[in-house]
Amino acid sequence: MSMNPNTLKLTFPNAQRLASIFSGLIRSATLYPPGNPALTRPLNDLHAMVATHLQGVHSLRLGLADEILFVEDHLFVTATPPVEELALIFASRKIDAVIILQGVEPDELLRLAKLFADKTLATRAIISSLEENDIKHIMVISGEDTEERLLHEAGNAYQHALESIRTVFTDIEEHRIPSSERLLAATRQFSDIAAQDPLVVACLAMIKDYDNYTFNHSVNVGVISMALAAHLKLDRQSIEEAGMAGFLHDIGKTMVSKAIINKPGKLSAIEFDQIKKHPEDGVKIVEKMAGLSPRIAEAVLGHHLRFNRKGYPEWAQSLE
Repeated sequence: MSMNPNTLKLTFPNAQRLASIFSGLIRSATLYPPGNPALTRPLNDLHAMVATHLQGVHSLRLGLADEILFVEDHLFVTATPPVEELALIFASRKIDAVIILQGVEPDELLRLAKLFADKTLATRAIISSLEENDIKHIMVISGEDTEERLLHEAGNAYQHALESIRTVFTDIEEHRIPSSERLLAATRQFSDIAAQDPLVVACLAMIKDYDNYTFNHSVNVGVISMALAAHLKLDRQSIEEAGMAGFLHDIGKTMVSKAIINKPGKLSAIEFDQIKKHPEDGVKIVEKMAGLSPRIAEAVLGHHLRFNRKGYPEWAQSLE
C-alpha cells in the first residue's frame, strides 16, 4: 500500500490521536444512541482534526501497510490499545485504506463508524452502503475483488464527471458563473483510482456517446490526462489538475455559435476564426471559477498551441 504523496505536515502525535479518536468513535457507535455526548464528542473531535488537515490537501489516507496501521506518512509500529484496535478492524475486514476527501461532513464520518461497528456487514456491503447513501467524501479500499471494485468505482466516477461537465456548460449558456465543486470532487475520485491503476482510468476513454459528443469528449480528455499523469508518477495534486484541465479544455466553445460547432461540413475561414477563439474564451470562464489552480487556465489557453508552437492563439506562441 502506497502512502499519500500529497501530505500536509501532520505530526505523529496528532496522527496517533486521530486514529485513537476514530477507534473510539467506532466503539461508541455500538453503545450510544444519536445525540449522546459520548458519541457526539469524539465525532466532533474527529471531524475537527480531519477538516484542519484537509485545509491544505485534497485527501487524508489511513489504512494498513504490511499489517501495520498508518495515517498518511506515519506508521504505528508500536501501537497504543486504541490504535491496535483500529488496525484489527481494518485487518478483519480486509480493508487496505480509507480515503477521506476535502469537504467531508460529520454525518459521513458517523455513517462510516457505524458501518465499521456492525460486525454483521461484509466489506462489500460497507462499500455499497456508502455509495447508496451518497457518501461522496469517503472511499473504502478493500483488498478483495480489487479489479472489479476499481472498474465499478471508475464507472461511477465517469458518470459523475459527465453530469458535472454538462451542468457547467448549462450554467455558462444561462449566463451563470459555473461552480467547480462537483468537477473537483470528480477529479478527486479519479485521482485515487488512477493512483492504484492508471489503466482502469485510461480504459474509460474508450466510451463513445455521439449524442453527447461534447461532454463525452471533455470527460475522455480529462481521464486520459489523469491516467497519463498517474503513469508518470506525478503527485496527487498534479494528477487532479491534469484532469480538471482536460475536463475544461473546450469550455470556451460555449461562447461559439452552435450552428458553427454542429456544422457537418467544412468550416469557412470566418467560421474557423470564431472557433480559434475558444481557448481564450475558455480562460475567461476558468478564471471566474472558484478553487482552480492558475495552471488549469494555462492548459486551457495552450491546448491548441502544439509542441512546435505553430498553433493558436498566435499571440500565445511565445509564452513560456
